[in-house]
Amino acid sequence: MSEIDRRAVTFRQAQGLEPLPQPLQLEDLSREARILLWEKFDLLLPFGSYADESSGYDTVIGTEWNSVMRRWHVRKLLLPSDEYDRRLKTVSAYSKFLILNRPYDEVFDYLTFIMRDENMKVMEPHFASSFAEARMAYTIEDATIFPAATPEEGTSVRHAFEVLTASEFGGARSHLRLAGELISSGDWAGGVRESIHAVESVAKVIDPSAKTLSDALKKLANANAMNPNLKRGLEALYNYSSDEKGIRHAMVFNAQPNVDRADAVYMFGACAAFVSFLIARSKTIT
Repeated sequence: MSEIDRRAVTFRQAQGLEPLPQPLQLEDLSREARILLWEKFDLLLPFGSYADESSGYDTVIGTEWNSVMRRWHVRKLLLPSDEYDRRLKTVSAYSKFLILNRPYDEVFDYLTFIMRDENMKVMEPHFASSFAEARMAYTIEDATIFPAATPEEGTSVRHAFEVLTASEFGGARSHLRLAGELISSGDWAGGVRESIHAVESVAKVIDPSAKTLSDALKKLANANAMNPNLKRGLEALYNYSSDEKGIRHAMVFNAQPNVDRADAVYMFGACAAFVSFLIARSKTIT
């Protein structure tokens, strides 16, 4: 049995008097996770706030927060702009209720909307730290919430996005990001499709003349840059996504693919890892 890190558990947990904390499951947003997320809002919402004369000297949120909250009110909630209330106590009460009480997907939608605002990028590391502390089965990268049931899966996703920062891999980055979004929203087949598209996109960069993923893999294999077993494994993933009607060709087959959450999460993690591997191995080709 591995040694317990007493810094990460309570005294009672270390003594075996309480169960050790377990990673949360997908679609699980615990009370602890909600409380930690709300703590970030409670601390950061007041930044830039001030007493506004036109609001009866009530405290209103600052310029950056006001921009994203007004857009949320109009663009997402589809409420009239003249009904928007920028008072700190109003925005705070709304955020607190949503984070503590609404379904996990609504909370994730709210967090994502905020992180993707040009002036609110600073919020990403704050949300990510709450996710990690609450042992959530998700990780945050590129202002997107991705499924990652284990710390290792989270590391794999983060590494994939690190190696995809080069401009030539922009297409693969977009596919991988969309795959995570689709899985988080419950579109399992769509998540599988975009995951494999990310791999295809990287393969096409490695060998622009390749017509199929197999053609691109042959270039790596012929250069002794890929183990034959790994090549067969990647081709097997690709063949699975092609054979299961409705994943890659939903409009053609008009079929409901036999794909569940476990399939989608596995494919996402596997493809993220393969993306990193392909890029690393391609650099060995002279």
